[in-house]
Amino acid sequence: MPLTSQAIGGWLVVFAVAIVLALRERDLSRMFVPALAYAVFGAVQLAVLLVCRTTPGTHVGWWWVDALVLASLVPTGAYGAWAARRGADA
Repeated sequence: MPLTSQAIGGWLVVFAVAIVLALRERDLSRMFVPALAYAVFGAVQLAVLLVCRTTPGTHVGWWWVDALVLASLVPTGAYGAWAARRGADA
């Protein structure tokens, strides 16, 4: 679905822009909600990938690549949320 892919891609570009702006301003406290959303996005997408793992035409190699990338989003987002919360308290 090209339109869905473009919408998700645009949404992820917004995450990247928010991260760049926060790093440029050296204000990590503003990144709590985006980091938490990043972790939830990874968890939900990983759950969908696991549910649809037996879909015909799914190549096992690419499935594992997707699973590893999505699994890395969860701890990355969780750490970002923790660091942003910690930065806001300091």
